[in-house]
Amino acid sequence: MYTDDFIEQLKAYIRLNRQVAGMGSFIQRAAFALTLIQGPLVAKWTRAIGVWLDTLQVIDDIPAVWDQFLAEFSNQYQDTQRQQCARAELKALRLKWPEID
Repeated sequence: MYTDDFIEQLKAYIRLNRQVAGMGSFIQRAAFALTLIQGPLVAKWTRAIGVWLDTLQVIDDIPAVWDQFLAEFSNQYQDTQRQQCARAELKALRLKWPEID
């Protein structure tokens, strides 16, 4: 859940600062996001994404770069079992006396 909130806040920041130098660049957006993702548990992943971004040229600055960054972030940090857990919680719901309305 926190990863969804992080991405939505990041998108909101980019929307508000679209005119700021670099925010129109998809490579710069991903690079900016990396500066916000910090700590020893994520250092290896952020380093790998940074290396990937460093290989890109100006001609590569297309929306697919941002989309790929978001996909990689989702794959790495979002709860992959979220739908299965929600389904299991729904199956476990039972009417109990005296809470029946």
